[in-house]
Amino acid sequence: MITTTDRVIDRCVTVSRSHDPAAMGSGWTSEATSDDRAGDFGVHHRPTPRPCPEQRRLLEAIRVAAEHLASAPGYTGEERRRAQALLGDAVAQSRSAAEIFDIDPTLTDESNLTAHHVDLLIELLGQLPAKLDAACPEPNDPRRTHGAAALAQQWAEAIALASAIRARVNQMLQELPRPDWASPVGQHRISRQRLARNVALIAEAVDLLRAAVGSAVAVDVPHPQARAVARLVDTLDTLVEDLRAENPH
Repeated sequence: MITTTDRVIDRCVTVSRSHDPAAMGSGWTSEATSDDRAGDFGVHHRPTPRPCPEQRRLLEAIRVAAEHLASAPGYTGEERRRAQALLGDAVAQSRSAAEIFDIDPTLTDESNLTAHHVDLLIELLGQLPAKLDAACPEPNDPRRTHGAAALAQQWAEAIALASAIRARVNQMLQELPRPDWASPVGQHRISRQRLARNVALIAEAVDLLRAAVGSAVAVDVPHPQARAVARLVDTLDTLVEDLRAENPH
């Protein structure tokens, strides 16, 4: 049976279709209209599928965690059921987190927003199987008879890890996907936010342009192209000021 995770993996590992004529163009697909071609994005626009490293890394961590119990030697029947329930919930939660890239495909280009969350979730998910192993030593391990309190502590820490995974996933689902990502207003806001994050680079480019055109306009009758570049510098100066005012940090 094809699961949601299978579909997510298929989407995540889609190879760039640079030689497929249907994949050529701007990177957007839509029911194109004259307004669309003029730059007014419609609500039906969706980015074409492409590799998403954050999602791929998370799905690999999920796969490793999900397969762990199959080879864990020390579990009794009851412990295995208990561990499976704990790890199964963590895996299911993590799969939900992996789907944020389907909920809001623009997050594929937002590693600055997603990488921290994904890294923390992978770390937590990687710790959980080892913690469960520590709580369930081999049947002849002395801790079975002389370390009950320590084993109980390992179980408590495993439960805390599972709770931390659930909390991290809930935070990702609440904070990262933008429900209006496909609307014109949402697209404009995302675009503006990305522009603001690169304001330092824009300012550097403006300084280079200003230096490049300075001598060209320092004559009595500058060439029209020199004046055009000077006007562009003034326009970009205003943009930089606006972006810095909106994002003082």
